[in-house]
Amino acid sequence: MQYRVQTSMQTDNRRIVQVHGWVDADTHFDAAVQWKANTLAQPKVWVDPVLVVERDTYVAGNYSHEGVDIGVDYAVGLRELSSPT
Repeated sequence: MQYRVQTSMQTDNRRIVQVHGWVDADTHFDAAVQWKANTLAQPKVWVDPVLVVERDTYVAGNYSHEGVDIGVDYAVGLRELSSPT
């Protein structure tokens, strides 16, 4: 499915700017993770929330940057799920 991901960031001169893009993904959260992992913008401050809307159904998801960052860490291999012992 295709999702639009939108959020805001604070620039170096303290302006708030909206950034967005389209992503093909399986879930809303996967779309947020893919978009953030692939975006070139690296502001000093991301401004919550990360909004994700599915193109055909308009079903929306709302995520914090902290949660999406954890998802990015797992996606790129910086964190692993531990197996139960």
